Amino acid sequence: MPHSPEVSWTTVTAQAGELPVIIRIVDGWGSVSPRSRQPERAVLVWNYAPEGRGMPSEDDHARMNDLEDRLNPAVEADGRSTLVMVSTGDGVREWLYYTQSREHFMEALNGALSDQPPYPIEIFLDSDPEWRDYEEIRKQLTGNGGESRDR
Repeated sequence: MPHSPEVSWTTVTAQAGELPVIIRIVDGWGSVSPRSRQPERAVLVWNYAPEGRGMPSEDDHARMNDLEDRLNPAVEADGRSTLVMVSTGDGVREWLYYTQSREHFMEALNGALSDQPPYPIEIFLDSDPEWRDYEEIRKQLTGNGGESRDR
């Protein structure tokens, strides 16, 4: 999962009722933050049949990782999009990206995945120039008492 070397990530275990939700989120940008250049939000949602403790099966997990590994180099090329959060648990994996344009993101996504069988994802695109969605998630995580592990 390639990312800028200046970006630091934290992994947090939160709770959805009785089930854990594993959240990987950017917690530092180094000297280069993409916020002002990426006002559009893209959320990919993969609903899966949960196995033990609400997590995906090994096969689903492998396909989710494959999706991310194919998608990131394409959408993050030239600094046009940035993956900022991935959450997994309670039957749902979500990827949160910010991008320069919805059109570029969808073109890159379709190009990266064109030679693959369809992935069972829904895509939600919206404007979020202040990165409110990302900031709200970070705010919730700092107050949830979840365990944090640097990655």
